[in-house]
Amino acid sequence: MRGHPALGAVLTGLLAGLLAFVFGYPYWTDHQFYALVVALECALTAGAGMVLRTSSTSAASGDLIALGGFAWALSWSSAWDVGLFPLVSDFAQATFFLVLGVGVLLYPTGALQNLAERLWVPAAVVILGGGELVYTVLSRPEWVGYSAEAVWPTFLSDRDAFETAEPIIGGAYVALAAGYVVALVLRARRTTRGPQRAVVPVLVCVAAIGVVAALVQQGAAMTDIERAIVAGLVQGTAVLLVPVALLGVGVYRQWTVALVAHRLVRLARPASVTQVRAALRVVLDDPTLDLLLWAPGPQRWVDASGRVLAPELGRTPDRWMIPVQSASGRRLATIDAHPGQRLQEPLVRAAVVAGTPALETAQLQAVVQAQLEQTRVAQAATLIAETRARRQMERDLHDGVQTGLAALAMRLGAAQATSTDPATTETLESCRKLLDTVLGDLRMFVRGINPTVLETDGLGGALRALAERFPGLVDVEADDTRYRPQVEQALFFTLNEALANAVRHAGASHIVVRVGAEQHCLTATVSDDGSGTATWSPTGGLEGIKNRVELVGGTVSLRSEPGSGTQVRVRVPLE
Repeated sequence: MRGHPALGAVLTGLLAGLLAFVFGYPYWTDHQFYALVVALECALTAGAGMVLRTSSTSAASGDLIALGGFAWALSWSSAWDVGLFPLVSDFAQATFFLVLGVGVLLYPTGALQNLAERLWVPAAVVILGGGELVYTVLSRPEWVGYSAEAVWPTFLSDRDAFETAEPIIGGAYVALAAGYVVALVLRARRTTRGPQRAVVPVLVCVAAIGVVAALVQQGAAMTDIERAIVAGLVQGTAVLLVPVALLGVGVYRQWTVALVAHRLVRLARPASVTQVRAALRVVLDDPTLDLLLWAPGPQRWVDASGRVLAPELGRTPDRWMIPVQSASGRRLATIDAHPGQRLQEPLVRAAVVAGTPALETAQLQAVVQAQLEQTRVAQAATLIAETRARRQMERDLHDGVQTGLAALAMRLGAAQATSTDPATTETLESCRKLLDTVLGDLRMFVRGINPTVLETDGLGGALRALAERFPGLVDVEADDTRYRPQVEQALFFTLNEALANAVRHAGASHIVVRVGAEQHCLTATVSDDGSGTATWSPTGGLEGIKNRVELVGGTVSLRSEPGSGTQVRVRVPLE
């Protein structure tokens, strides 16, 4: 029957109903309608339990509720009023209320969910099991409405003790029912979101049953067999609501699963990483949900923003990591969900199945994002290496060539001062001036390799110092905000090159350099009023600008129109 759960539920229900009819047959001969009601109660309860067993999370509840259906059928064996039947009937009734109560508390997660529930279960074992045991050993069968010939443990029977214990046990039943109501109210308050709302009707039904069962199991219903049968019918009729409510919840959950699949397919269009993640968040009602795609090439996880993560994901107790595989069984994605999603695992699994085709498409995007990220990392490493090489070259030139030339200049000056030959003095003076010119050019070159002003005053200060070389021609609009060193260096040399191109080739009378941050990017422009004839060339200066900017993940655009001048626009991400 594993392959046919519906058939198994039907057959189990029929068996429980048949047993209820057999066990209560002496009474049903005069009360056929009651026989039909009780058989229906047992059949629906046992069948509903078998239906619940088909889900891994509610299997424990299903086992207990199915057992409850058979226990309720066995409780009617007291109708035979001979042998062990009366004794078995009383303990079967206590067993029924115990397993049904615990089974509902375990639904739908398979675990007790709050302190009140964890306290109620042992209390129920003590009161229902222990209470029935005390009630039995202190009494005789005829005192509780059975035949004196019934098998009964009478070795501790005591009329006074029995009459004293009877109201105490009845009061304990009422207290136990009240505690059950409290536990269910606490449960209902935690199941007000998403598909778990469907559990609330079950909780209300069971709470009502608990109260009804405790109230009718008082006074004469505990000692008179006819009153006890009537009380059992009232309790059983109330119990009938449980399987009806559970089956209703099952239908609702199946409908919700189908609806979730339909909504996810509709919302996950177009199939991008961010779109699929947004769809999953909506249909599962989990704003904290995240989506990680597996990139097979680099063997890394990629998040929705394109960030490349480690090859192995860490496990955290406060999250539910759901692996997703493609139809062929290869690794596809991992859904990082709130642990409360375990309460609706069938719903989550349906969403995963429905979203797998979209995730397969999104994985292609993730692979591209991972490759772009690796390219950006490599570019950043190249830029850092270039910066280090520049600084090393600056130190080598300063400490080696520049120092040697400065010493040579001092010696020429000393020789000039001691020379008495006018011709020699003139020659030395000419050499010293030429050497001073070379030293000046070398200092300018060294400052161009790694400008000191860029490190001390930032991008704005370095650009203003650059503009001072062209008085009246260049204006700079930039504040003193500091940015990442790689960004400042890339932009400085880029704008330096663009400015040099404008001065050399555009014939401009006015050049404006602007720098400002906008929308997580740093934007810089060099605008001139020159000829407007600039074009891209694979070997030109603009191509060098483009390559340098791409190293820091930026972009370059050119707008040049004859008679309207030229504008070079650079955008570099701040992060």
